[in-house]
Amino acid sequence: MIDAALPLTEFDFVTEIAEQLPMRMLGRLLGTNDEDGRRLVRWGDALLGNTDPEFTDHPVDLTDTEEFRCVPFRSPAALEIFRYAQAQAADRKARPRDDIITQLLAPTLDGEPLTDLEFNNFFTLLVAAGNDTTRYTMAHGLWTMLNHPRLWRAWKSNPALTPTAVEEVRWVSAGVCQTADESDFLLFGELLAAAAAAAGRRVVVLASGGLSHRFWPLRQFRDHEAADPDLHIRTPEAAAADRRVIAWMKAGDHAAVLDFLPEFRRFAPEGFFGHYLTMLGAIGGRGCRARGVQFGQYESVAGTGQAHIWFDR
Repeated sequence: MIDAALPLTEFDFVTEIAEQLPMRMLGRLLGTNDEDGRRLVRWGDALLGNTDPEFTDHPVDLTDTEEFRCVPFRSPAALEIFRYAQAQAADRKARPRDDIITQLLAPTLDGEPLTDLEFNNFFTLLVAAGNDTTRYTMAHGLWTMLNHPRLWRAWKSNPALTPTAVEEVRWVSAGVCQTADESDFLLFGELLAAAAAAAGRRVVVLASGGLSHRFWPLRQFRDHEAADPDLHIRTPEAAAADRRVIAWMKAGDHAAVLDFLPEFRRFAPEGFFGHYLTMLGAIGGRGCRARGVQFGQYESVAGTGQAHIWFDR
């Protein structure tokens, strides 16, 4: 892959390298061939991007996916992966090899092998999540080196920094799921905290998103480009709601923020407030009493409410 890409004047690193290399390495562990890698990547993208027409012909909430309600992510791509998994399983049962698929088909500790459904789901998880996370890590790593060339020069001049460099680029970037609710975001945060604890690592959760999130119409935008919230937040009611949330955050009263969410949704908090809820789940959930420290002022950006607040667990 690298040999093929380097002679090109320009190439897309994500498509040519980051998208292919993790699946190729995972394929070696699974025992699948390299030629199937692109198909597996395409199916995995359709699963995880199940609301995005760029990745799937059956985006959830935009098309009727009722017939796929019983498969992962309500996606027909899951059926494609299931069929592929069963073909691989049949091959290993006939010709066992030294690979992960053969091991998955072996009896478990209680003497029972995985059912076909259990095997299909496990294989799907490996294909989708195993490739997706590594791809983003590689892309984030390259982006960091390109935007901070001194780091690249330091690493290049001292290869002994490699273990530290690899750890530094292992950021997890998670978008807001458009079909999740409050409990889903809180659970995701709890799982992040559990993963960090299991890894024995200190973790910073960057919950990036706004408060009230309604923009001024285009023809009025030029009159509201400044930051004064009393003049430029979309409505006075939205500004008042933002200030209530900020006050509760600074007081460490996260339960009050959660109780206020049904009313706060009137002002369209960015991303369903999933950024805050995920962070809150990671630092204690409803019972969290961490007081927020505000940096800078509450301000408007094009009519939306913005503030920078730090919480210690």
